[in-house]
Amino acid sequence: MTDDEAYTLWVTLEKAARLTGYSTNALRLKIYNDVLTENYHWIRGKDGRLLMNIDTFCEWIEYG
Repeated sequence: MTDDEAYTLWVTLEKAARLTGYSTNALRLKIYNDVLTENYHWIRGKDGRLLMNIDTFCEWIEYG
């Protein structure tokens, strides 16, 4: 994370992809195949966008 980027818990799939190295398509597949848990790993924003909880997703990467 650069100095100009403020830390935020919920990030767009695009930003999650940049931070983790997973493509946005891979993240979407993990969501739609129920690999990741709604309201824990991801939420749907009021505008309909999918947002990832970067902390819990990184926890999933480390521990499964």
